[in-house]
Amino acid sequence: MEVVVCIPNAKHKKDILGFLRGDFTLIRDCDLNGFKNKSNKQIILFCPDAEDILPAGIDEYHNLILVQDGVFQSITEEIHYFPEFEGIKIGINSLPGSFTSPILEMSIADIYDEQEAVKEILQNLIAKPIRWVADGPGMVSPRIICMLINEAYYTWMEGTADPASIDLGMKLGTNYPKGPFEWLDLWGIDKVVKIIEAVYQYTGDPRYKCCPLLKKQAWAYLANRN
Repeated sequence: MEVVVCIPNAKHKKDILGFLRGDFTLIRDCDLNGFKNKSNKQIILFCPDAEDILPAGIDEYHNLILVQDGVFQSITEEIHYFPEFEGIKIGINSLPGSFTSPILEMSIADIYDEQEAVKEILQNLIAKPIRWVADGPGMVSPRIICMLINEAYYTWMEGTADPASIDLGMKLGTNYPKGPFEWLDLWGIDKVVKIIEAVYQYTGDPRYKCCPLLKKQAWAYLANRN
């Protein structure tokens, strides 16, 4: 079977092509009409940003694997809201730094019967190990790191330590590569708050309530950006 790859967002193209391997056809203009529902063609569409604009008409492609953001919303929830999509949706952690890490973090909804076949197709295409995690907002790494950021904000808000001291303590005390506020700077405060609130809404667990200071600063950031 021929594997056909499409990456509409140019800003991700270099990073994504950097971890692909084997024989595949790259469709540079993302015109997929000639490949629609061909039994000998497997289309893999990489749209890892939540804001990515999908090519028109792809809902009707049942030979399509759509690799999209899996951090801010569960794939199962999205399938519920968009039942007309005939292909298979895969979640990926596409936060800054994730594509250059030694592994890729991906998820697949439990409702698909073709889970193992899809995993095999993607692992044959992707040159680095894939960590398959349960479908749900936050996935694993983003969820844990965002909780560290949230707790760091509580620590700062309560006057226990300032951001620089918290970062230094986490790196020296736990050997983390970055401190919580360094992760915040890398990912963006708006994205961090969005993840925390998505996990809280999904789980209903009060552990995931966003720190008031963190939320206040995120609002200020968004207000200044607009």
